[in-house]
Amino acid sequence: DDKKSMAERIRDAEARSRNVKGVYMTSVVANDKGRAASKLRNDIVELIDTTELNGVVIDVKETEGGFILGDNLRGLITALHEKNVWVIARLVVFKDDSQEKNHPEWYLKRASGAIWRDNRGGSWLDPASKDVWDYQIALAKQASDAGFDEVQFDYIRFPSDGDVRNAKYPAYDGKE
Repeated sequence: DDKKSMAERIRDAEARSRNVKGVYMTSVVANDKGRAASKLRNDIVELIDTTELNGVVIDVKETEGGFILGDNLRGLITALHEKNVWVIARLVVFKDDSQEKNHPEWYLKRASGAIWRDNRGGSWLDPASKDVWDYQIALAKQASDAGFDEVQFDYIRFPSDGDVRNAKYPAYDGKE
């Protein structure tokens, strides 16, 4: 409600979020207009309608491919809100390949200057980079503006598999 103060809105959100019983939905299921995804999406909504479930976590940014927030997803958020469902956006933070071309300077590197990769070939953003923080916050704001009630940050950690000793952190100065 636009007439409530920010403190009242935060209090209401905290109260609602304490009792969420949710289910998880991939980005493909939430966004794809094909028959298979539509069936899975409808099955999840039916499960919410027929059980005590009252929340759903939806991927909006995974480790590969970047941020996805399409019109189909916006419509789903609206439909879920009409059922009084708490809708949570899941954003993967540091394990993220989406900015390799636009911002290679944000990534962990090898001594050679090449992007460091974990055992699965994944790239990792530098957790010490303020530019990376700003990028993640901007995406969270977009998710909030799209109607998500909450943002769940995932992969807020350093890489743990692969040749981690040879990963160089471009923004980390070793002191802070």
